[in-house]
Formats: sequence, structure tokens, C-alpha cells
Amino acid sequence: MPTCSCITFVPLVFCSQELKTFGPTLCAAYAGCLLTRECNRLAFKIHQRSMTTTDMLLMIPQAFQSLFEDEKKLR
Repeated sequence: MPTCSCITFVPLVFCSQELKTFGPTLCAAYAGCLLTRECNRLAFKIHQRSMTTTDMLLMIPQAFQSLFEDEKKLR
């Protein structure tokens, strides 16, 4: 999952002047890691130690929205 989520963010980094100072690869990797950790956190909150990868994948839309679509966090 981290590789696919990193690739998703590469084009976004090229559009941002602020993120260009860190380089597209590093920013995309960081965003992918954030998304993966948030998916894990949300799935673990529901399923505890019986969490599986499928549970984590189901959390992608919710995690993406909470991390990247909240306007308060974008500022």
C-alpha cells in the first residue's frame, strides 16, 4: 500500500511551490506514510488486534479525507 499511495502524491507535489524545496520523492513518500499510518490507526480503533489488511484498506477514503481534504489542516 505505501508504494501505491506514494505514487498518488507525486503529481500533487509538482503543483505546489512550498513542497518543491523538499523534492517530489520525499514529499510523496511522507504523504504515503501518513496515509498508511492513518489507515492503520482507524482500522485498529475498530478491530483492535484482530485487524487485517482488508480492514485497513477499507479505511482509505476516511483517512484520506481526514488528512488531506480538511481545509483547517491545509492552512
